[in-house]
Amino acid sequence: MLKNTIKKINQKVRAFFAIVRRKKRWTRTVRDNKSFLVEGKYKSNHTHNAWYLVGDDSYGKEDDYLLLEQIYISSQQILDGGLFRRIINKILHFLLFRESKIYVKSDTKEFNGTMIILSRRTGTGKVISLKNKEIVSFYDSAYEMEVEISNRKKFEQYGFNTIPILVISKEKKYFIEKYIEKCSLSLENAFNYICKETLRFQQSTWCKKSFFKETNSILRSFDETTNDVELHSKLLTFLKPENYVRCLCHSDLYRNNILYDGDNYYYIDFELAEEHIFFFDIFYFMWFEYYRFNNKSFLQSYFKGDYDDYFT
Repeated sequence: MLKNTIKKINQKVRAFFAIVRRKKRWTRTVRDNKSFLVEGKYKSNHTHNAWYLVGDDSYGKEDDYLLLEQIYISSQQILDGGLFRRIINKILHFLLFRESKIYVKSDTKEFNGTMIILSRRTGTGKVISLKNKEIVSFYDSAYEMEVEISNRKKFEQYGFNTIPILVISKEKKYFIEKYIEKCSLSLENAFNYICKETLRFQQSTWCKKSFFKETNSILRSFDETTNDVELHSKLLTFLKPENYVRCLCHSDLYRNNILYDGDNYYYIDFELAEEHIFFFDIFYFMWFEYYRFNNKSFLQSYFKGDYDDYFT
């Protein structure tokens, strides 16, 4: 009991300082990429991974900017909601998740960005110009950018919708793409699209048979992130070593990496794309909904057999 308590305290302390370091790094990255931003005062969201120009009413309300966030960080990674911890939790929440403001001085003529979204990886992110209807993705290394573009082309080759790239600068390690006006995304429709496209893709010549041996690592990962005994038992029943088709997967396919413009769905952010079992993206989406957004509906529907048609 004491050992587990010490372990939990250690994890929370490490998480606390990790977020403090990340916030400092993100603030520095905003200043380092000021050439893409118009001059003015920028305000952060509560996790500091998104900064937007304050008082810029011509581009929409502040809430509209926050809808564009690509990174989801829950305060529950650090804070527990116990009765006796409320005061401490409020202090921690204030220290870690209060909004900040900085002034960006810039005479940019390259890009009229008014919002910057930062990745967990050092020096990587996106700048959005709602005025120009464009997004610039910048990278810490040319290799990272080349991986993104190469993976994107592979998906395009097999008929997936991707956002058109307008400008590529290998020297300055960024590219500019068209900004897609987002419509309200139905998660159920998005999930059905993922399933259909994944199964269409796994029938292509890109895919190959491979023996799946990752049951134990999946269950181990599951136990590290949740104490849901019922779902663990069901996963143990469903995950059995078999011969499965492997193919190129997006590998980070959750609700914020799928855009819908009213007619088409688009995948974005292909940096992590690699070869996996063909249904990896399907289960990643279901798991992310459960773990990050506390939405069990997709996993529960899967266990009831609602998606069996996709796997037979």
